[in-house]
Amino acid sequence: MKINFIKVFSFIIACSLLSQAHASNYYFSVVSGDDSLSPAQAQNPNTPWKSIDKLNSFFSNLQPGDSVLFKRGDVFYGSITVTKSGTGMSPIILGAYGTGGRPVINGLTTLSSWTPVSSGIYQSLCTSCSVNVNLVVVNGSQQPLGRSPNTGYLTYQSHSGNTSITDNNLSGTPNWTGAEVVIKTIGCWIET
Repeated sequence: MKINFIKVFSFIIACSLLSQAHASNYYFSVVSGDDSLSPAQAQNPNTPWKSIDKLNSFFSNLQPGDSVLFKRGDVFYGSITVTKSGTGMSPIILGAYGTGGRPVINGLTTLSSWTPVSSGIYQSLCTSCSVNVNLVVVNGSQQPLGRSPNTGYLTYQSHSGNTSITDNNLSGTPNWTGAEVVIKTIGCWIET
């Protein structure tokens, strides 16, 4: 049986081009985007989606050869959750469109509506935080994570294994469940 390699190669190229012909571009812009738009509308650079949250919720619908294009000059907040990669011949592409500086994907989340809890302690609800907070930046400067009290260490009264401590100086507000504790165990040893 003779195989015509030219015909086989031509067939593979034709299939590859056909699959790329059905690829779609999805546009994102923080400035002019709207996450309530349909996928068909988001394929137009004049009617892009807005957020990385929208991209993450849609990512599993992307097909090999599709492109996700972020508007140049825009800063996007959040982390992209990649759930597919396309194929070797038709990868899913993350890129940019428009003019200006490269788009920025920033894993930080801007918080607002800070409310006082007690003397010098403030809190803000982070509805878009999907993981534990491990960095706080104020006016571009990294800050230490909050601790109580603001100076020195407390001496705890008792503990239950390695999951619970009791300290009479800590009030029940805010709810400390799930908090991280830093303990000075011996001399200068500090454990989290």
